[in-house]
Amino acid sequence: MKDIWVPEYIATTLFDDSAVLLDLRKNVYYALNGSAADFWNSMTQTGEFEEALKQVLSQYEVDADVVRKDMESLVSSLLKVGLIHRVPSGS
Repeated sequence: MKDIWVPEYIATTLFDDSAVLLDLRKNVYYALNGSAADFWNSMTQTGEFEEALKQVLSQYEVDADVVRKDMESLVSSLLKVGLIHRVPSGS
């Protein structure tokens, strides 16, 4: 079940190892590198935190707890600036 969605006012450009996110309402852009860009790409495709986390873990040989903590922090930051929203419970 989807738990995260990207609003229509966010434009994304993906590169080999980075992503640029543009908030079209504010004309502000954000850059994501490495695993954060990979997580963004997976999350926008699946709409699910856990599935995106699994995909990132399959790409990197790092401790799962560290990646989870880092991606939870990333999601928190993305929520704060309005680049993503949580799907309301029961939707």
